[in-house]
Amino acid sequence: MGFHLNCVLALDASVLPLYDLVIPGGSAYAPRTGDPALPEGWVLPAPWELEHAVSGLAYEGQRLAPPALDAWRDAAGVPAKPDPLDAFDYTDLALGSFLSLAAPVVVISDSTFGGQLLYEYAAAFREGRLVAACGVDPDEGKAFRLDGGVFRAADPASVAPVTECAGQVHDGLRGADLFRGYLPRNANHEGRRRHEAWSGPMPSVDPAWHTHFPLLDGDRRAAEHVLGRPLGQTWPAGALAPGSRVVVVRDADWDGPWQAAEFSGAIDAMAAPEPNCHPQAREGELVYWVAFDSPQYTGDGDGPFRKAQVWGRYVQVEP
Repeated sequence: MGFHLNCVLALDASVLPLYDLVIPGGSAYAPRTGDPALPEGWVLPAPWELEHAVSGLAYEGQRLAPPALDAWRDAAGVPAKPDPLDAFDYTDLALGSFLSLAAPVVVISDSTFGGQLLYEYAAAFREGRLVAACGVDPDEGKAFRLDGGVFRAADPASVAPVTECAGQVHDGLRGADLFRGYLPRNANHEGRRRHEAWSGPMPSVDPAWHTHFPLLDGDRRAAEHVLGRPLGQTWPAGALAPGSRVVVVRDADWDGPWQAAEFSGAIDAMAAPEPNCHPQAREGELVYWVAFDSPQYTGDGDGPFRKAQVWGRYVQVEP
């Protein structure tokens, strides 16, 4: 019995909607970690392998690829020269960089057979940037570690890739043996549905990363198509900042514009707030894009929506 892992470890659920942008519905197949004594998380199968394991899932790999690899490498702190073991290609590291825009993650590739380690590689990302990486291949007698912004050869006896990189994500994982009941043995090939796919809001992502990951602009492009015009990206002075927690409230004089009396969300960075040009707009009123914590229906029964434009009068800063 052995391990064969090609996956991403994440401790924060906000990673799941970004994963579903890469392979729609894929989050339903992500197992939870297994050791209750350690921080609970999700093990996201490599999407290109999950696609082959589950009929009907489609990996959006071409949409994940950064348009300008060198510019993305600079932004993500990924060395241009490959690691000495050629352990990671840009697709592994781009996936880690992309998912970490929501929360820190660890990209893991590990294989053992009959108790013998064949290879073990790991890379930790935080806010899009590579913060740690190392690998060991006992057969080759080689190892490497990210050091000073480049991959350098290391003593194989000194390298514990998954343990080192997981410790960069959470202090509770520092020094822990994650292969004793915490990580599954073969998450990327099982293809078993474990729970419902993510249906909550998208995390707020720094707009600067949209250049490197156009996949983040899917909602913006759809909105521009419907509106017939480009969405503004210049944030007005005095407007609520992207990511601000808000409560959307019902109008005092009628049962709308949403069915729920009030619900929570966050100001979305997809587009800047813009002046409300409706005839009933208040002076200086803005219209915000708001990502909802849970899908919502309009007062007329349309929906569900996980994001929408909301008039400023219905947007209150969350206490």
